[in-house]
Amino acid sequence: GSEHDFPETKTDVDEFKDLNETVQDLLQRSVDTFNSQKQFIENAAHELQTPLAIGINKLELLAERNSMTDEQMKEISSVIESLERLTRLNKTLLLLSKIENRQFTDKSIIDFNEVVDRTVQVFSDLFEFKSINVEVIKDAPLNVGMNPELAEMMISNLLKNAIVHNREGGTIQIRLTASAVTVTNSSDATMLDETQIFKRFYKSSSSKSSSGLGLAIVKSIASLYNFRVTYSFDGNHTFSVHFW
Repeated sequence: GSEHDFPETKTDVDEFKDLNETVQDLLQRSVDTFNSQKQFIENAAHELQTPLAIGINKLELLAERNSMTDEQMKEISSVIESLERLTRLNKTLLLLSKIENRQFTDKSIIDFNEVVDRTVQVFSDLFEFKSINVEVIKDAPLNVGMNPELAEMMISNLLKNAIVHNREGGTIQIRLTASAVTVTNSSDATMLDETQIFKRFYKSSSSKSSSGLGLAIVKSIASLYNFRVTYSFDGNHTFSVHFW
């Protein structure tokens, strides 16, 4: 059969046989449409990367000629910045599409204590730049069966979010229990909108630099594995991923 074989209900009634065939046909067409849409999103995103890269490259070459005024240089820098932001956005949307289409199939047992340590190390310059004090509390080993790339992405996006919604000289606390990871950060603002935070392109008024896709990625990964993500606010923002 095809990539998806749907169970058939055996029947001797002609009308039911016809209905069965019609339903089978509709289901197969839905799967075919889904697969072609999935392919289209990927192809479109890949196709966009090339002209964006060429545009950035040409503008950088133009800027290197030194034949322009400061004002013109400023304009070119601004356009390059916009194109780079568009490139990052395009890559992130493609990533979301791949997560939701279950294209991260590799699975292994992930040691989240180790993933957190590694991610904190990677972000150490950012913490230093914003004078943020980071504390990691390990209550228990936390080992979860999932895709290694997605585990890294989940922790990385939770930490980025804790930096974006933090204040200069603030704090971040990461706590690991036997069943959850919790990230709490001091706040530069009021409570985030609980009904909107996990939606794509959600931005609070305080996060102009963010793409609004970080928490959507966390939620998307959690949904893939039936993990639960929660948010609370008590003057600090707290995000938790409950694995079971």
